[in-house]
This record gives sequence, C-alpha cells and structure tokens, in this order.
Amino acid sequence: MRSSLREFYYKIPIKVKWTIFICILVLYPIIFIGYIGYTQYEEVITKHFVESMQKEILLILEDTQDNIQKLEEFVSELKYDEAIHNFNQRYYAAIEEKQKAGYSLAAKKDQALEDKMVINYNVVGDYELGTLVTGYLTSIVLSKPEIDVGGYEFRDHNTQYIVSKRKSYAEEQDFRNKHIFSKMREELVGPHKVFAYYVDEESNIYIGERIFDRNTFEAVGILVFKIKKDYIIGKYGNIVNDSTEGIYIIDNKGKEILSKGNLPEDKWIKMREFLNIKADEGKLYLTENKKQAVLYAQISSLNLIMYSGVFISKDILLENIRQLSSNIILICICVLPIFLLFAARLYKEIIYPIYILSGKMKQIEDGDMGVVMSSDRRDELGYLFGTFNNMSKRIQYLVNIVYKEEIALKNAEIKMLQDQINPHFLYNTLEMINWKARLSGDHEISEMIEALSGIMEVNIDRRKIPFLTIEEEIRYLDNYMLLIHKRFGEKIIFTKDVDSQAYTCKIPRIMLQPLIENAISHGIEPIGCGTIHLDVKKEEDKLMIMIKDDGQGMEEEVLADLRAQMSDTQQTTGKVGVINVQKRIK
Repeated sequence: MRSSLREFYYKIPIKVKWTIFICILVLYPIIFIGYIGYTQYEEVITKHFVESMQKEILLILEDTQDNIQKLEEFVSELKYDEAIHNFNQRYYAAIEEKQKAGYSLAAKKDQALEDKMVINYNVVGDYELGTLVTGYLTSIVLSKPEIDVGGYEFRDHNTQYIVSKRKSYAEEQDFRNKHIFSKMREELVGPHKVFAYYVDEESNIYIGERIFDRNTFEAVGILVFKIKKDYIIGKYGNIVNDSTEGIYIIDNKGKEILSKGNLPEDKWIKMREFLNIKADEGKLYLTENKKQAVLYAQISSLNLIMYSGVFISKDILLENIRQLSSNIILICICVLPIFLLFAARLYKEIIYPIYILSGKMKQIEDGDMGVVMSSDRRDELGYLFGTFNNMSKRIQYLVNIVYKEEIALKNAEIKMLQDQINPHFLYNTLEMINWKARLSGDHEISEMIEALSGIMEVNIDRRKIPFLTIEEEIRYLDNYMLLIHKRFGEKIIFTKDVDSQAYTCKIPRIMLQPLIENAISHGIEPIGCGTIHLDVKKEEDKLMIMIKDDGQGMEEEVLADLRAQMSDTQQTTGKVGVINVQKRIK
C-alpha cells in the first residue's frame, strides 16, 4: 500500500503538485487559525487563567486567614496587659474614693464643701487617667500598621478614650457618632463571649474584646480597634483586572465588606446563594458555564466568617484573543491575491524552467546529442543550465571518441600487467642465480644476490603496505649497505645506534635508503672515504632519526637552495633524496 502511494505520488507532474501545495499553503493557516482561535485556544486560555486565578486566590486566602489569626492573637493577649490592669484599678479606685468622700461630707451636712472636693478630685483624676489610657492606645495604634483607630470604654459606659493613627479628630468623632462601643457591646452579648467583630454600614471592620478584672473576674471595660481593611482583604481588590468581572465579600450576617466591579443584581444573588453552602475553610469552589466562571471561598477565624466570590467573564477574557483571530483571518484574506501573484511568479521563475530542462534531457535520451539551452541567468538555475550544456557537449564528445578510449584503456591494462610481471620475473631469476652460486660454492656472490633480492622485495611491495617498522627498514638498509661495502670496501664505514623502543615504530617505506645514498654520493664519495652514522631513538611521542656523515659538507648557497626547494609546496621536479623524503613525511 505504501509503495503504491509512493509510486502514484511520483507520477504526479510537478505543476499539479505545485498547485496543490499552494492551495494547502493558503487555506491551511486560515482554517487552522480559525479553529484554534475559536475553539481549542479559547479553552486552553480559559483553563490556564482560571487555574492561575485559583492559585492566586488560595495564596491570598491563606495569607488573609494568617493575618486575621495574628491580629486575634495580639488583641487576645492585651487582656493580660499590665497597663490595662493598672489604669482600670486607678479608675475604679478613683470612683470608690469619690464615693467615700461624698458620703463623709454628706454626714457633716456641708454640701458646698462636698461639691468642691468632688469636682477638684474628678478633674485631677480624669486628666491623669486620660494620659495613661490615651498613651497606651496611641502606642498600640502607632506600632501596629493594621490598626487605624483604637478605643477603650470603662464599664459604666460614661468614660471613653479614642485615638487615631493620624491623630484625626474627624476619625475619632466618627468612631463616637457611629456608637461603635454600643455596637460592640451588642456583639459581645453572652457571659462567655469575650471576643467579637463588627462591620459598620461603610464596610469598616472593628475588632473588640471585653476586659476583666484579675481579682474579681468582673467585666471592667471594652477594648475596640478599627482594622485597616487593606490588611485583611486588600489583596483581594488587586485581583480585579480587565479579565475579572468583579469581586464580592460579605460577612456571615450578610453585611457587605468589599464590592468591586460592575456586577448585575443576579450575580449578587448568586453570591448570596453561596451562604447556604457549608464551605470548608481554605477551599475554593468553582462554578462554570460557557460565559463565566465563579470562584467561591470562605475566610474564617474563631469570631469572623467572610464569604468571597470572584467572577471571571470569559467574554471579557477572550475578547482581545477573538479580535486578534478575526484580524488575522481578515489579513490572510486580504493578502491572498498578492500571495497568488507571488506563487505564479515563482512558478514561472522555478518550475517552468525545470520543465524546459526536462524536455531537453528527453531529447538527449532520444539520441539528439549536443543539445544546449540558451540562458543568461546567473542564479542556481543558470548554473544548472550551464552544467547541462557542458554535460551535453561532454556526452557528445565521449560518444565520438569512446572507441579510441577503449583501445587506449586496453593498452594501458596490458602495460600495467607487463610492469607487474617484469619485477617478479627479475626477482625470481635472482633467486635462481643465488642457488646456482651456492651450489658452486661462491658464497660472496650468493650473499650479494640475497642482499639485492631483499632490496627488490621491498620495492616490489607484495603486501601493499605503505609503512614499515624501523626494524624492517634497517634490515632493508643492511642489505643496501652490504652492496655498498662490496663496491667501496673499507672506504665507507657505516655505524648505527638504534633505541630498542623504536624498533616497532612505523615510517614511510624506503625512507632511510635515499638519505644514506645522498650522503654517499654528495658527501663521502667526492673525498674518497668517510663514516656514516645512523641514530634512532624515541622521545615521549616523537621518533628522532639522525643521519650524519663526515664528508665534504655543503656550501651555504647550495644549502639555502635546498631549503627553498623543500619549502616550495608546488615543487614537482623528479628529484629524489632529501626533497623526496621531506615531502613524503609531510
């Protein structure tokens, strides 16, 4: 099946493939963008946004409950504060003293003196006590950033002290006008309720507790603080953005604490319905439909329960994405004619010349040799046309001379065979002469023939190995020096010093013999006698080979010329010896 499809595909003309390709290239992005933009992409964006919002709200929820808990712990510890105990003791001791003084003067029937003493005592007592209470409240309000206003009311409800963080008379008076102490007393109804919250009509949150006497355990006053709303729910307000339709927070009595965003009445009703859900503390509840998602949560402590709802509008969230998708589709439609014109031009520039080239190749296939294409293009197709023309001319040339080439090839093969046979024939003949010499008892001739055979065996290279070990090269060199000694006798002395570790190192074959021959021809032979020394040693990863002679030496001009020839990479003369060896090593 797969091979059939491949065969069918290869039968389709390039022109048809190009048309199909252009259609896919144009239509696929439009369909793909439309599908993703209006279906899957919306779902992915909505899912990720809701998940991100859930994580953010959970963090805010945890942080809010932690802040409330810390505040409650702080306020709860104040009931044991020594300063509160002291000014309560001072206040009620003053009242008791005032009452005693009043009774004593009344017994003496001196009403004028009684009134004078009571008035003087109250003025002094209230001033000192007020300084203590306001100083204590000020220290708390200024040291706690989450508290804006603090107030204390004694048991008789007649004496109240109020201080604000900004020392604002308006804030303190607003505290009194709203009868916060009276409202807090209503929240603290019950013998066991010592801690409560109150939310006024302006969504301000107050926290208060009853203060008891250490000795009698009687309620002696109420301590109330106005909490900075941002401390509790400030982070909730920050999550309302362009994609979040609104947020609503109420307490367990239905009083609104935070309302942000433009929500219709039906969504307020939806938020209030959440009050009937027995929500778990620290857990989010998600309701979702095609147009919106709502994240509900309960914020609770020992004495405060709040319910929050964050409304996420999918229409608002996806509005920009839908607009962008529509713009992209519109742009694609607008540029479609330009794209088609560009495709037609590209077809004329690339596909059509290939059709022409294909026709020319068909002509060559039919036997019309030497067909060429005329074109002044200098791009890749121009290079292709030029190459085709050269190929066509080359084919014509090859067809014309193929017969001569075949004859020349046969002659070359015969010559190669002859060149291969002659050395072998000569080597075998030397072996036969060697045995004749041995049988005749002429060992010197036999020795010389064996040395010459060894040299020829290395030159013939039956094993086709381009490298020899130092040991093999020196064995070949020994055969060569044997023949030299037979020729010159004791006029030439050959010594060698070879490191045993260097024997297994490999070098290009027949590398030392040309250098020895060079030393004999140019160094020793002109003066009649001399010594040649070979020194081979291995130093770490290098093989050091040195050939020295005590012949006539070399003039500076000749040495400079030799070095110049060795450094000339283009030098192609047929010289051997030093230059040959140097180039082979390189």
